[in-house]
Amino acid sequence: MQAIGAILIGYLAWIMTSTHFAILYQENPVFWMFHALDLGFHEFGHLFFGFFEQMHRTYFMHFLTVFGGSLMQWFVPFALVCYFIFTNRFYSAFFILFWLAQSFHDSVLYIESAIEMDIELLGGNNQAGHDWNYILHHLGVLYMDDQIARWILLASKALAWISVAGCVFMAIFGFVWEKEE
Repeated sequence: MQAIGAILIGYLAWIMTSTHFAILYQENPVFWMFHALDLGFHEFGHLFFGFFEQMHRTYFMHFLTVFGGSLMQWFVPFALVCYFIFTNRFYSAFFILFWLAQSFHDSVLYIESAIEMDIELLGGNNQAGHDWNYILHHLGVLYMDDQIARWILLASKALAWISVAGCVFMAIFGFVWEKEE
């Protein structure tokens, strides 16, 4: 079963790292489902941090509420990877690592459009509600939106292939470790 999972992750990593964003999320139902899951956690992050902003109205809490969408989108798969590592379920950790890679990948188009604000947002108000325009502007690096997007894209591709390598390694050698324990 692990071999099938490793093949699936390899196939998805190949698609993710070799396909243009528009085609990836519009024409591939698997990645559309990943995107929907990411979007749910992204919006939950705004609500979660927004709750604390209501209690402590500070500039930092507002910044955290805006950034909290992407933070939560990345934190949930990262937390699951950590959980599986600490419970010695390494195959599962590598498998979920692909979700983290995809979640970073899903953010790239959003970050890249921080200056132009030309992507369709959930609320429909592209000018007032673009998280990454606000984040990068307030960090003083809005002019670097393309470079930051490229760094995150590179990280997502690296994590995807680390996930594949880990799943393949665990599919081949993982059962030996489990029997020795």
